[in-house]
Amino acid sequence: MNNKPQDYDVILGGKAYPLTPLKELKIRDLDEVKILLGGGYIERKILALKEALKYGEDGFNLIIQALNDPSPKVSYIAYQLLSQTQENYGKKSLTKYYHWHNPKIQFLRTLEGHNGKINSLALNHDQGIAVSGSEDHTIKIWSLNTGDEYYTLRDHSEVVSTVDISENGKILVSGSYDQTLKVWDLEKGSLIGTITGHSDIISQVKIGSNGQTLISGSADQTVKIWNLQTGTLIHTLEGHNAPINNIKLITDDYTIITGGEDNQIKLWNGYTGKEINTIKTNYQDISCLDISADHQFLAISGKDKIIYILNLETQEEILTLSGHSHGINSLTFSPGGWSTLISGSTDKTIKFWNLQTGEEIRSLEGHSGAVLSVIISPDWQFILSGSEDQTIAVWKVIFQE
Repeated sequence: MNNKPQDYDVILGGKAYPLTPLKELKIRDLDEVKILLGGGYIERKILALKEALKYGEDGFNLIIQALNDPSPKVSYIAYQLLSQTQENYGKKSLTKYYHWHNPKIQFLRTLEGHNGKINSLALNHDQGIAVSGSEDHTIKIWSLNTGDEYYTLRDHSEVVSTVDISENGKILVSGSYDQTLKVWDLEKGSLIGTITGHSDIISQVKIGSNGQTLISGSADQTVKIWNLQTGTLIHTLEGHNAPINNIKLITDDYTIITGGEDNQIKLWNGYTGKEINTIKTNYQDISCLDISADHQFLAISGKDKIIYILNLETQEEILTLSGHSHGINSLTFSPGGWSTLISGSTDKTIKFWNLQTGEEIRSLEGHSGAVLSVIISPDWQFILSGSEDQTIAVWKVIFQE
C-alpha cells in the first residue's frame, strides 16, 4: 500500500469538512473537493470525484490520484469517470494505469464440504456471505472472510442447479432438478416456502432488483415470472424451442435476457411478459452469457471454446476471444468501468480478457476439475469459482503492490 501523502491530503485553515448528511452535502469549490478526497469516508470521496470533473485539468489530476485510493470502490469509480470522459486528457491518463486491466490476483482459500460438483454461486459482499448450490442436493452458506461454513440447507430432493440472493441480502432462492423453486430466509437458514410450476429441470433463477419478483428458466423451454411475496405466477414467457440455460436482468427498465439451447437470445419486457426482440445466432451449444455493466455488450459462449462479444443494440459481433482448450461454462463482466471479461472452462482454468484489445491477460489454475461457475464481488475484491472437483476457490484481487 502507498502510504505517501497525496496532493489532496490537506485540511484548509486547520478545519475538517463539516459532517453534513450525504443528501445535504454541497461541494462549493475545488478546495472542498480536495478535503473530501483526503478524508476516509468512501461515499464522500465518490461525490467529490464526480464534482472534480467540473474543474478541468486540476480536477482530472485529483481523479487520477484517486486511482491509487485504498478503497477499491473509490478507485474503480475514478477509473470509470476517466474512461467515460470525452476529454482526451482524461483518456490519455489511463495509459499510465494499464495495470488496472491486469491486477494482481492471489489465491486466498478453498471452501470444502460439498460431496458433488458446484453448479452455482451467489454472493452478498456487504454481509460477507457466499452461497453454493451443488450436485449433492444441498446448499451451503459460507463466511467469505473466514471460509467457515455457517450452515447447510437440505430440502431439495435432487441436484441444486442455481441460487440467487436478493439485493438486501435477506432472501435466498434456489432451483433444482426436482423442478421446484425454494425460497429461504438467508439470515436464519430456514425455508420460507416451495414454488412449483415448471415441468422440467430449473436451470436459472434471478431475484428482481426490487425484491418483489422472481424469474426462473427451465429445460421445459419457458421462463416464468413470480410474485416473490406470495409465490403466485405472474407471467410465463414462451418462445424458445429448447431448454433455457441463462437469464440476465437489466434492472433499469426490467428487461430480461434469456439464452437457450436453440441458439437464440431473447429480450423480454419483464412488466408485460412480452418479447421485445430475438437475436438469432449461428453459435452452437450456447451454455453461458453475460451483459456488461453499461448494458452495451453481450458475451456469449459454449462448447465451441470461443467467446463472442456482441453489441447489444446493433446485434453485431464485434470481437471473438479464443484461448480455452475446452468448452466454456461461465462468463462474467467486471463491475464498474473496466472492460474486462472473466471466463471459466472445462479446461480447469479461469481466464481474464481485455476487451479493448481482445487479448488474454491472465489465466488462473487452481481447480482439478472443470470450472462451472465464476462470480466477482461488486467492489472487485473477491472472485469465487466453483468446480466439478467439489470445491470453491476464493481469490483476492489486489490493486496495489
